[in-house]
Formats: sequence, C-alpha cells, structure tokens
Amino acid sequence: MTPAEARYELPEAAGDAEVELWHHGESLLVTGAEPVIRPMPSVPDPGPEPPSPPGRRPTRRSAA
Repeated sequence: MTPAEARYELPEAAGDAEVELWHHGESLLVTGAEPVIRPMPSVPDPGPEPPSPPGRRPTRRSAA
C-alpha cells in the first residue's frame, strides 16, 4: 500500500487460486494470475474539533 494505491496479489499461489476481498466498498477477486491495483480514496476532512464538555477542557502544560 501507498498513499495513492493498494496492490493486492497472491505471489506464491497457482494461477487458478482466488481470494475475494473488499476495497473501500468494492468487491475484488484476486487471483494468482495477476495483481489487482486500486486507487486509495482521499481522506475526508474531519472538520472542526468537537467541544469538550463544560469544565472538562484539559489544562495546558507549560513548555519546559
């Protein structure tokens, strides 16, 4: 895996070996014949930090 793509392969398997798996909601059939390469989706923006409950905000530590 890299940030851009995922590579699925069965390098030690015979050409007729098969494994079914899921890549981000897509069903893939990986065989011993050739690798399957799929792009990695971008990571969604998590948005703003959620607020802490009243009186529970962590205290800042001083820089030593």
